[in-house]
Order: sequence, then C-alpha cells, then structure tokens
Amino acid sequence: MGSIQVPASGRPIILMAERQTTGGYPKIATVASVDLPRLAQALTGSQIRFKLVTQEQAEDLWIAHSRALDEVLSGLDQAADAADV
Repeated sequence: MGSIQVPASGRPIILMAERQTTGGYPKIATVASVDLPRLAQALTGSQIRFKLVTQEQAEDLWIAHSRALDEVLSGLDQAADAADV
C-alpha cells in the first residue's frame, strides 16, 4: 500500500487498498504509512505534493503519530472514568 507507480501514460498512480499483489508498472516511491489515511481522503485527480523523507524519518513520524493517538485515547478513557463517578 502506498506504492507510487508510473504507467505508460506518465501520470503517476498511488496503489491503495484495491492494489494488485504482483506485477504492475515501475515503482518510483512509496508514501509514508503515517500519510496513508490522509491520502485516502483525497479526491481522484487532486493535486498532491510530496516531500522526500528517509525511512528512518517516516518511522519517527509514525511513532510520534501513534504516541499522540495513544494520548488522545488515554484522555478519553480518563474523561469517561470521571463521568462514571
């Protein structure tokens, strides 16, 4: 998921949930996992800009995102516990 391929038309495509399992066109890049949910919300034909990041940077972004989500969920749990009191 997230592979960017370039077919003969020259217009890049990004493979998401309905991607093929093998074969395809030349792969030029992969979208960082942390950005896939936002990419999935983009409309077909939308203009998208990319920024080059290393695999290490992409992993750091994913870890930071996961930690932030954990904090939000923890806060919701605490609010629910306080409401039960």
